[in-house]
Amino acid sequence: MRRFRIFALLLALTTGIGLQAQPAVSRIERIDTLGLIVLYPTHTSVELVCGRRPSRDDKSVLLMAEAAYTRVKPLRKRFSHRNIHGIHVSRGKRYNGTPFDRKTGAFVWYKEHYQFLQLSTVDTATRAVTRLPDYNKRCSIFNTAARHGGMGFMQELIIHDSVVLPTVRQAHEMHQYRALCSHNGRLCIAESDTVVSFGAFKQLLHAYGMSEALYLDMGGGWNYAWYRDGDDIVELNPEAYYSQFCTNWIVFRRKKLKSKN
Repeated sequence: MRRFRIFALLLALTTGIGLQAQPAVSRIERIDTLGLIVLYPTHTSVELVCGRRPSRDDKSVLLMAEAAYTRVKPLRKRFSHRNIHGIHVSRGKRYNGTPFDRKTGAFVWYKEHYQFLQLSTVDTATRAVTRLPDYNKRCSIFNTAARHGGMGFMQELIIHDSVVLPTVRQAHEMHQYRALCSHNGRLCIAESDTVVSFGAFKQLLHAYGMSEALYLDMGGGWNYAWYRDGDDIVELNPEAYYSQFCTNWIVFRRKKLKSKN
């Protein structure tokens, strides 16, 4: 009997017979609270993918979402880095993109570290954007990110050093919103779980405790995004007409989890 049990165990280990399939481990922690959906990827790298949208078949992709604004005048299906608004770094190379004053902040990731930085200020009365005096020096961080094979892009900065900032986008504008954030030293993506005013979205992020928040491109079609939950794909927003014109995506790639002893 004992020999039979040993044989059965060896058969199961070598052929899989008699073993039950284990569910895939989720590498995205999702928290629904305060009218927000907050996603924390357990990632090993962050990338800005340009030109061709990441495939669902690429198992290394944990989460992807449109990042920098895409130039819409004119709309072009043929990709060019000029169609991306603002300086950006992809696969270790810097591109100037198309200038866009509303990009008051930036995000960079390289050598497993990230940084949010402010580039401009917004006048609350006129909504005029003024570059900081050391704007060019601050933008040199894109060169550093490129040199180390990293990534980066410009966008509208919502929260910096735990302070809610004035923005060109007006507080009464109603949409569903999304942002790349830092919370207690962890990178995450947060979006409103329904249509809200932009002012309310900013306050929700602040109430949750975000120390940094950088806007991510939204709007019908631009807001198409998904994340991997075990073996399943969860869409945050479905594809729509403008999805075909998207040009760039922030991508979190998987990290191998340490086995528990």
